Amino acid sequence: MAVKFYTIGYSGRTIEDLQRILAKEDGAILDIRISPRSRKPGFNKKQLSAAFDDDYLWVPEFGNNSDTGGIELYNPALGLEMVKAIYDDSVSDGWNGAVFLMCLCKDAATCHRSEVAQLMREHGYEVTEYQD
Repeated sequence: MAVKFYTIGYSGRTIEDLQRILAKEDGAILDIRISPRSRKPGFNKKQLSAAFDDDYLWVPEFGNNSDTGGIELYNPALGLEMVKAIYDDSVSDGWNGAVFLMCLCKDAATCHRSEVAQLMREHGYEVTEYQD
């Protein structure tokens, strides 16, 4: 069994919540926001990097680049290349953990992460919304 992919929103969660989830799932975070800044304390890139070390990676290519309220992924082809590299590395290393595609939104149905998940499914990856 290889790496699992989940989508997750950090709205309503704390850093400690994410640390607990990652520990439980042997996980890593792919931050798929176009900008790694947040008004919510603890969720800026520098703070996330400090909290999760090598288990945190910012992937703006999967970020929402639309200013109109719609969804337009910044560079989905490059995002997919990054996911493939992560997947291939996990297979060669024998890692069976989970990668969490993280953004702010609480509701995946109205969030760009649902489009990222669908794009990944179209390319053969299993992606589900994390339920805890």
